[in-house]
Amino acid sequence: MRILQVSGVLCDRQGGGVGDHVCSLSRRLVGAGHEVDVLTYSTEPSKHAHDPFVVHRLKVSALPGVGFFQWGLDASKLVRQVVATRRYDVVHAHTTSMGFPLFYNASAPLVITCHGTSSDPVHGVPRQGLLRLLEPHYYQRASKVIAVSNAVAAELYHRGIPKERIEVIPNGTDPARFDRTQLDREAARASLGIGELQLAVLYVGSLTRRKGLKVLFEAITEVLRDEDENSFIFLVAGDGTLRMTAERYALKHRSVRVLGFVSESCLGNLYSASDLFVIPSLYEGLATTLLDAMAFGLPSIASDIPVHCEILANNAGLLVDRGNGKVLAQSLRWARRNKSQLSTMGQAALRAAESFAWDRIAERILRQYQVAMTDNPGRR
Repeated sequence: MRILQVSGVLCDRQGGGVGDHVCSLSRRLVGAGHEVDVLTYSTEPSKHAHDPFVVHRLKVSALPGVGFFQWGLDASKLVRQVVATRRYDVVHAHTTSMGFPLFYNASAPLVITCHGTSSDPVHGVPRQGLLRLLEPHYYQRASKVIAVSNAVAAELYHRGIPKERIEVIPNGTDPARFDRTQLDREAARASLGIGELQLAVLYVGSLTRRKGLKVLFEAITEVLRDEDENSFIFLVAGDGTLRMTAERYALKHRSVRVLGFVSESCLGNLYSASDLFVIPSLYEGLATTLLDAMAFGLPSIASDIPVHCEILANNAGLLVDRGNGKVLAQSLRWARRNKSQLSTMGQAALRAAESFAWDRIAERILRQYQVAMTDNPGRR
């Protein structure tokens, strides 16, 4: 089968979870004997030395509002040309592909994965309004729509997408992608200078308001009012608009380390060394960082947004009020005093992570390609 992935972002420094999703899926499809190309507007080099797929890059305008439609038109023209010459069996678009599906008119059936809807506050109020109007049309040309969580599927349904066209297939995780070293937990902690009695709390994600970074710092401030700084160490990995704010905050607290962008091999070491993962997001489709933490056997403290309630339902973590730093602080204090229960939650997280293994996820997506091809022979 020949597959064309269309995604604005890729597995680079800026790509985040969606970029990792696209590359992880593509690598497994190639490994299963399929041909995969990727069309993107990313200009950054991949995090991986050798990706087994061909990447086509299009430039997109930096002008607000212009890029959305320019990318849609340019990408649809290029796809129509390459589908005619390469004869792709399926085109798989991801919601970071911006306006592309609005203009799609190639012969191959179109599958769209929704990683998040216009509810995501990252878009800002004016763009949210525009996207809410466009969303029903966005999915109109798709033979099949994949939602990365039941929470996202519910959002799509409320926007008028028929239930029978939506298939819930979550993001995947594969700890092997981190090139885990042979260090055990104690050696990993020693390499990072983490004390034996310190509770190591890890945050991985973009440093933005939407990810709840300010909520996390509010909680840390609350905790350190009552606790010795030596009792905790907070590891913050990622980059984003609040990077300078985070670095200034870390200068005031020796137990807070802002690490910036971290390579996957180093990130595996952070997961191995930590006791607890924290994800206070205000909105998520389904964060791959949460799945990665679970695959390392880490319990989580997460905001009580719908997708976190869905993923952590089997005692794999604690849920706290979204946007409430004081409640998050209470949970951090509880975690330090109840390490045996953290271990139990970590085991539950590890078991739950098995259902998100990338090999399983790729097989399920491949089946949806086959459904799209069967249901739309005319398009082919």
